[in-house]
Amino acid sequence: MDIFKQNKILIFLVVILVLLNILSLIGIWVLKTGKLLTHNNIFYLPQTEYLLQSKSEILDKLDSELEFNIEQTEKFHKIRNKYHQEIKERMKKIHNIKKKILTEILSKEPEITNVQQNINDIGNFQAEMELNIFLQYKEIKSLCNNEQLIKFEKIIEKILNIPEPDPPPPH
Repeated sequence: MDIFKQNKILIFLVVILVLLNILSLIGIWVLKTGKLLTHNNIFYLPQTEYLLQSKSEILDKLDSELEFNIEQTEKFHKIRNKYHQEIKERMKKIHNIKKKILTEILSKEPEITNVQQNINDIGNFQAEMELNIFLQYKEIKSLCNNEQLIKFEKIIEKILNIPEPDPPPPH
């Protein structure tokens, strides 16, 4: 076999292996994070997304472990849906404010006062979300009987021991 033909085959194989490695890394990233980082979702606060996802998991755990009766279950789902909707609305508002901030960068002379006000608004919406989460758990706690309260407290204690999520990768 000609030496030039062997080199072409080796180069082709190396390129294929490099592409497979890149695809493998992307696959691992997707499995670890659950999604690709795209331009559509970079505006969300990572801790807010984590909060919404972990909050849903916590509520699922509460629902299954507290063993509510039918009436309690109905009230639980009403509470869950009410607060979930409110949190989603605030997340949308935060997303829109972040768009405004980035749009301000595109203006010829960005107004820092507008940006500061928008950042304050984000902080206010974040605070409202945290308050809603507190009120939601408070309402769920009020549904519990004495036996369920013990289980509820144990679940909350476990939540307090959950480590913080990893920070997002640099953009």
